[in-house]
Amino acid sequence: MTSWAVVPLGGTVRGFGKNGAASSMMSRLQVVALSQANGAVQNAWDSVSWETRQDLNGGLHATPTIASLGDGERIEVLGIGLDDKLWHRSGRIAAGTNKVEFDGWQPIAQEAIAGGIVPASWAVGRLDLFARGAEKSDVKHLWLGGQTSWETLGGVIKGQPTAVAWGADRLDVFGVGSDNRVYHRWWGG
Repeated sequence: MTSWAVVPLGGTVRGFGKNGAASSMMSRLQVVALSQANGAVQNAWDSVSWETRQDLNGGLHATPTIASLGDGERIEVLGIGLDDKLWHRSGRIAAGTNKVEFDGWQPIAQEAIAGGIVPASWAVGRLDLFARGAEKSDVKHLWLGGQTSWETLGGVIKGQPTAVAWGADRLDVFGVGSDNRVYHRWWGG
């Protein structure tokens, strides 16, 4: 393993989360963080070197998340805006290059949520998102590209949920309940 090295994101950042890196295609990874100006800043490693960072801007109050749709060309940057609602920027590999071009920030759902976004993808082109509701207890679910409002999964959890997709048509969601026990819900197609 190599030694630690600085990722060129334009200086210091305000936040970097557990979902701050994703691979959009073989031999390429993307990194996103919360800038000092409360926007998203992104850079990519092409298996040889870091590219020039991109300021994705946006008025965010929480560390952004980056996720791949698993098709080798699309990537999503997700963030909670100053309005407490979920926003995203879609990126695609530009034709004839290895570079990602991002669309502008777009709202996904109009319901306020708390904390960060937890992505999971069980199929190419599908991205399921999980978050805590604005009341900071129940779990919300939204399928990017298929839903425009959050689905309440119920439950009372402390902190962020976590999710994993470990096969086609399979999603597992976990959270710590108010009794400090780990709870689990799953969906199997």
